[in-house]
Amino acid sequence: MGSVRVRPLQRGFTLIEMMVVVAIIGVVTMLAVQTPEEDDATVDGVASTVTSELDQARLRSMANHKWQRMIVSGTTVTFQAGNTIGMLPPTTWTLDHAITIPSNVQVVAIGSTSAIDPLGASPPSGTGLSTGVTFAPDGSSVARTVYLADRRGQSPTRVVVFATTGSIMTRSGW
Repeated sequence: MGSVRVRPLQRGFTLIEMMVVVAIIGVVTMLAVQTPEEDDATVDGVASTVTSELDQARLRSMANHKWQRMIVSGTTVTFQAGNTIGMLPPTTWTLDHAITIPSNVQVVAIGSTSAIDPLGASPPSGTGLSTGVTFAPDGSSVARTVYLADRRGQSPTRVVVFATTGSIMTRSGW
């Protein structure tokens, strides 16, 4: 009798099967990945950050005996220190640090008063952005209200700075 040679069964995956599995894993991974943090930023969160940064600027002005200020330009908020020590107003400013406002939140305006009226009217867009907020070495400030909202103009929030004390608070609505 002649011998019949039996081939062992081939086990494993074909290249096509492996590619399908990798593609499925890729699609599932893309669905599971969260949106970037910038898209998750809320107006309240940005207002809290601005409030904290302003409070730190106020504390730096008292600790260093130098003027401090915050200036808004587009989506960049810069914090600067004056060149003089004491109550003499500075002639030049140097950059201390900067923060970026997430793309889904905007600084609508900076008002020249401490607007704490719960029924306050919304300011014209861009009002006072070049004036910023300034803190003197004694901790006092200029009265300002920073108006924030999302890009659709919703979730209005105010960061209020009081002149005499330099204290800062956040309020919902305008």
